[in-house]
Amino acid sequence: MRIAIVCGSNRDRPAEFFYTLASHLRKRGHEVWLVRWNVRIGESMDVPEGIFEAVFPDMRPNRFRSIRWLYGLLSSKRFDCVLATHVGINAAAVAGLAAGITVRCGWFRTRSTALLYDMGGPSLKSVFLLARRRAIYGALTHIVAVSEACREDLMSFWKVPSKKIVVLQNSIRKAPGELQNLQRDSAKIVCVGRLVAVKGQEFLIQALPAVLKRVSGLQCHLIGDGPERSRLEKLTAELGLAAILFT
Repeated sequence: MRIAIVCGSNRDRPAEFFYTLASHLRKRGHEVWLVRWNVRIGESMDVPEGIFEAVFPDMRPNRFRSIRWLYGLLSSKRFDCVLATHVGINAAAVAGLAAGITVRCGWFRTRSTALLYDMGGPSLKSVFLLARRRAIYGALTHIVAVSEACREDLMSFWKVPSKKIVVLQNSIRKAPGELQNLQRDSAKIVCVGRLVAVKGQEFLIQALPAVLKRVSGLQCHLIGDGPERSRLEKLTAELGLAAILFT
């Protein structure tokens, strides 16, 4: 099979999963292409050996010209399958359907509640965006949910038939050193994830003073990075929480 994997650059942590997937598919005899966005000029691609590559004309493939460009690639190379994640799902679903790709697969990672939070709550704009996304999911032939909760959300909120969904939980190559060294019997809280508002790390920080009154010697490890880091560090300093460690 000729397979196109639509994902971000090697600076995006979730893309590591798809680079590994590409390598395994290549070892099984498939021709694999990594079709990526968010790639800066002159940036090292770090593409696995034997994998072909292509780069979107836009940093984010959410413009019509990106969809048209992807359609041209998929139709000219006559791909059998297109896999996509994050913002690339829209382009992959539309271009793949137009190009006659028989297997169009998207990875579902963000539940509807988190999506609405990012949109700032219900509004005319959010209604339009949600309707568009539901149509996109309808254009896919297969959807991979990263958890049972995501699978339930796909069926209940997005009305995706269960036969189109398979659950494949997230995985990492190796746990960070700080996580490996934690002792099970130690008083520690570990929160692993991107430091973005929708993850809610601020609520954990705000609740910690009450927890510390009951659990002496407690430490809280926030493992990850993101745009909310400076604000969360400031909040931690304001509350005088030396028990919180950012990694």
